[in-house]
Amino acid sequence: MVSGRKNREFFDQQHHLNLLGHAWRLWSEGRPLELIEDSLSDSVIDAEALRCVQIGLMCVQERPDVGQTCHLLF
Repeated sequence: MVSGRKNREFFDQQHHLNLLGHAWRLWSEGRPLELIEDSLSDSVIDAEALRCVQIGLMCVQERPDVGQTCHLLF
């Protein structure tokens, strides 16, 4: 992901979430850009970062909409 963090090394103390749970929480709260690593924030285009986050989250869903995922990739 664009967070620059590893899931096994991340834990959100306030909400008791791993990186994936944290990413879902930020996405559902409309704040996915907060996932972006600070060192990347000046060089990343927001729309591209949002697309990466969305595709990453769709890939870990139990039953992702394959058509929607493919649409985002192309």
